[in-house]
Amino acid sequence: MRINRIYLLASAVILLSILFVFLDSMKHIIIPSLGVLQSLLVTLVCVIIIVSAVTYLIHKINCIHHEQIHRKQLENTKLLQALYSSEEKYRAVLENSSASIILMNCESLEKVYFNSRAYEILGYTKIEFTDVMLKDYVSQPFQDIKRRLERIALTGATENYESSYRRKNG
Repeated sequence: MRINRIYLLASAVILLSILFVFLDSMKHIIIPSLGVLQSLLVTLVCVIIIVSAVTYLIHKINCIHHEQIHRKQLENTKLLQALYSSEEKYRAVLENSSASIILMNCESLEKVYFNSRAYEILGYTKIEFTDVMLKDYVSQPFQDIKRRLERIALTGATENYESSYRRKNG
């Protein structure tokens, strides 16, 4: 958009300069009896008209640009509001679920999110469960779990499976 504005402005200045030269050369043909002072006055009027036209063009270009920016800002605001609303709904579904939900990063095996049901079932407090590693509360062989998570990471597809867990007290 910035390049278009520069080209438009440069084109306007060139066209108005050509118009100025044309009017300046034509003033003696149109009005041959002009004196020096009158000729300068006509030239000054032409310069004022050209400067006014360029100023008007710059103003219009800026108005259009600001309007486009404002439209984009409104669009971004609406998108952010929709994202926040969706996030709130998603979080409410996860938090109010009767199931234990733990979202993990398949590569680092770190918990990204867990609901309150997850740590309550396993007998941890929220703060304790934040520091507990996957291998500390899953009772299956850790290599099996790691292979399953790697398969999920590669294919992007989830799978249903049964799992058993170890509570904090054993």
